[in-house]
Amino acid sequence: MSIWKYIRKAFANHWNLLGLAGATAFTAISGNWDVGLPLIAAGEVAWLTFVGTHPRFRQYVDIQEHQASKANQAEAVKTQMDDAGFTASHQSAAAHDALKHQCDEMRAITKQYPGSSWKFDRRHVHGSSAEGLDRLL
Repeated sequence: MSIWKYIRKAFANHWNLLGLAGATAFTAISGNWDVGLPLIAAGEVAWLTFVGTHPRFRQYVDIQEHQASKANQAEAVKTQMDDAGFTASHQSAAAHDALKHQCDEMRAITKQYPGSSWKFDRRHVHGSSAEGLDRLL
């Protein structure tokens, strides 16, 4: 990734813009443009160099971009699912919850007996039954 991306983010940081605006206003009020502008430019270069190349700031920028891309991908998938008509109805959601509750009850019953452990073993199930159980699980 390019370092210019991080420098642009460091420049657009709200604290940098606040400091830049404050320094410019102070220079304008004082009337010493010949002294103020070079100091502002030197401070800005120092800020961009230090913050734009700092590893923690770069990690912060990368995390923000990753979260934004994940949100965009999730929204795109949701839109595709809605377009394809895969929205879950209230009945199917209730059926799913009932099935999940039954599975939890079965696990609780199995845990009551010492030495028992329920595990799905494909060797005992043949053909389309195994595929159906895979889908169910």
